[in-house]
Amino acid sequence: MSDADLVTAIERLLPHLANGRPRAKFTPQLKAQLQAAMPGLKERAKNLVELIDSARFLYADRPIASTTRRRCCSTRRRAPSSRS
Repeated sequence: MSDADLVTAIERLLPHLANGRPRAKFTPQLKAQLQAAMPGLKERAKNLVELIDSARFLYADRPIASTTRRRCCSTRRRAPSSRS
């Protein structure tokens, strides 16, 4: 299946998925980005649903929220050492 065919298949499948929200944002620009990213996305995905999930970064709302807590080394202070 060509990359353009995969993009078309994804566009048709989205309304039937539980998280098919990106359908409203399936713009010509998003189609072009998706088609450009397709070679790398195809390597990791086994089916269309996995392909859509791995392409989520293209249509995610910005800024993308981090799911991990950040720790900054500069905010932690070490206790002074008591070397004699």
